[in-house]
Amino acid sequence: MHTRHAVVIVYLVFAGLPAAGGEPLIGGGKHVESPSSCLSLTDRAGIESKLAALPSVGQSSDSGEASPPLLRFFPLAGRMWGDLYLFNYVDLDPSVEFSDWNCTSRTYDGHQGSDTDIRSFGEQLIGVPVYSAQDGVVVDTHDGEPDMNTVWDNQPANYVIIDHGFGRLGWYFHFKKDSVAVVVGQRVRAGQQIGLCGSSGISTGPHLHFELRENGAVHEPFTGPCHDEVSSWEVQPEASEQSYVHDFGFSYQIISADWPAVWPRTGQVGLLDPVIRVWWYGTELPVGSGWRVQFFRPDGSMAFDGSEQFFGNSIPWRWYSWWWTYNVADMHTIMGTWRMKLIVNDIELVDAPIEVREMRTADFNRAPAAITADLVPQPAFPGDALICRVDSDLVLDDLDYDIVRYEYVWTVDDEEVRWVTTAAHSDTLPHHIAHYGESVACAVTPGDGRDVGPMSVASVMIQCPQRFDFSCDGDVDLVDYDSFFECWSGPGVPAAGMCGQADSDGDLDVDLADYGVFVQVYSGDCGARITGDPVDETVCPGESVVLSVGVEGGELAYEWMRDGVPISGETADTLTIDSVTKQDAGAYEVRVTGACGVDYSSAARVSLIAPPIVSTQPSSQSTCIGDSAIMSIQANDAGTLSYQWRRNGEDIAGADEPDYEVPFVAQDDLGQYSCVVSDGCGQQNSSMEATLTEWPEPLISVQPFGTTICEGESIFLFISAQNVTSYQWYKNGEVLQNGGSAFLSVSNASVVDSGGYHVVASSPCDSTQSKVAPVQVVFCR
Repeated sequence: MHTRHAVVIVYLVFAGLPAAGGEPLIGGGKHVESPSSCLSLTDRAGIESKLAALPSVGQSSDSGEASPPLLRFFPLAGRMWGDLYLFNYVDLDPSVEFSDWNCTSRTYDGHQGSDTDIRSFGEQLIGVPVYSAQDGVVVDTHDGEPDMNTVWDNQPANYVIIDHGFGRLGWYFHFKKDSVAVVVGQRVRAGQQIGLCGSSGISTGPHLHFELRENGAVHEPFTGPCHDEVSSWEVQPEASEQSYVHDFGFSYQIISADWPAVWPRTGQVGLLDPVIRVWWYGTELPVGSGWRVQFFRPDGSMAFDGSEQFFGNSIPWRWYSWWWTYNVADMHTIMGTWRMKLIVNDIELVDAPIEVREMRTADFNRAPAAITADLVPQPAFPGDALICRVDSDLVLDDLDYDIVRYEYVWTVDDEEVRWVTTAAHSDTLPHHIAHYGESVACAVTPGDGRDVGPMSVASVMIQCPQRFDFSCDGDVDLVDYDSFFECWSGPGVPAAGMCGQADSDGDLDVDLADYGVFVQVYSGDCGARITGDPVDETVCPGESVVLSVGVEGGELAYEWMRDGVPISGETADTLTIDSVTKQDAGAYEVRVTGACGVDYSSAARVSLIAPPIVSTQPSSQSTCIGDSAIMSIQANDAGTLSYQWRRNGEDIAGADEPDYEVPFVAQDDLGQYSCVVSDGCGQQNSSMEATLTEWPEPLISVQPFGTTICEGESIFLFISAQNVTSYQWYKNGEVLQNGGSAFLSVSNASVVDSGGYHVVASSPCDSTQSKVAPVQVVFCR
């Protein structure tokens, strides 16, 4: 689907044009709501029809086939909660409501996959790869559809469907036009590029819809408090509701709020430019959020400290774009590197340099900032898809705020195997491109289309889990026997390349001692074998966790790792984490090394119980004195929750349920209500405040006027009133059947319509009567 700009609401706010240095002049933006289905009925019906003609596709065999392998990476280039933003999950609520695996509303009714955004259409134009999540066979594709869609109109999408085996199908949707890189019947590897991210089909912004089906049923790979199933991820991507800015820029040019426009990034303003327009893309805005900006001169002194402005959001905004215009007086006289700070809800999200020059020139440009590249997983084996990740600031990746593209050059033993330029903060190399003993390097160079920044290189040596298994086929056999003797008799330093594994004692010489160890391995007499894996632990913050592993073998060495990175000093058969914090959360595994063999445990997930989330806030309401009122919230958490309602900041005795009822409202009951939700860990979260007020008395500000008209003309009476919910007109004290609004009209009046007219204006609690308006209908010649 999409998601992101599912329902776009555009706000344009105009203020007067104050003198230079005053408040913002003009601006606005949009935010995103949840849409209807993101896959057209035509697309779904066509795909289902094709799959039905292939009865063996997407179905498990009856031969006791193993469960599907775990997902090891997300199939869209980039870094989650950085240049990627996961907008929607599978809707797990079959009713008209909706809920995701984490008991939040990051989905919409009937959604069947996950939707992940890239930053803008600008990144789409450069290209962001989509990969096959696992090995499989392509069973259906479609391409050639427009890819810059911004509305839902039941359009067909570009897509790829892959049979991943074990009864699992992967649906990949919304590709960029003419980017599908695979054909039906083609075998693909995990990590192989299958296309580029786009906005084809029912989509309002570039994103990937990734949907899994197992034996024909929709499958949610994520597990959590509202989906108590085993996770289908080896390391499940963490959920996030952090507010951050994922792109920012400024310009002297006029900004178009319409998609798919790419907002201007000029990198410079001149002294004579009348205004500066700043813009940003952001995430996760609570209700009633505000923002302000500060401008600092090149000497660090503050030139402008804006007052707080408000987005006007009556509901939380998950993704939004915003821009505003400023006229800062000193920017017309002081050249140099200014700075602008963006503060949202009292949190500084942006501190950005702005170059003010005497006059703008076309040749002004600065190269992208330096980056750092790293390769995962570490250690790496032939069966791993390798991911080259870029660490780069989302805002300051280029001081001119150009869209940065990254050239990825992959080599295996210095031979180029993949070259690609994308706008993403990662790239992936399929498994078995490199083999045991080979060195894989990923060289990344950032560029802005005119200049390049410094290159960063990451590398890894491909290993084999079992010592002396030179062929990496899982068995030490005669093939490996021949390879060992090549290393024993061959020249050079055996610790390099493939022969490094033959040097079992690390003395840089393959000799008789190593041969003795090889014979043990060959005969199966030594090694390390894990018999019991560490298990997942979910604990409260501050609690301790002990992970352990069961093994067989003698003279064993242990190395614990978190998220694939070795933990310094953790070399025992147990790992103790005292007072677990958020930084300790992750996937833990242990590498056990015997005299001649290595084994790896499966990963155990250490997770913190998250604080309770108030998913439905209490609503402000008006009531009548003596009537009842109910305040309600809904909260989500994996454990047992307790509640405490508060009025005007004070606890209400006995108000310890999700719903709090005031059966007979008195004056003392009016005020600000909130509810503090606590979990078993002692963590708390407070709802927003809701106001309970008394309905104000109805007031009539404009009374009806009497009149004299001729027969055949119309009587027209009206009042203007406040705090009114209903009206009733009367003639000579009798109810008029058509008198239920603030206006009364009697057409083609006759003498019998003469009389005194008045109206009763009512609120839920009270009513007031207007003055009587005399109406006379006379015969006119």
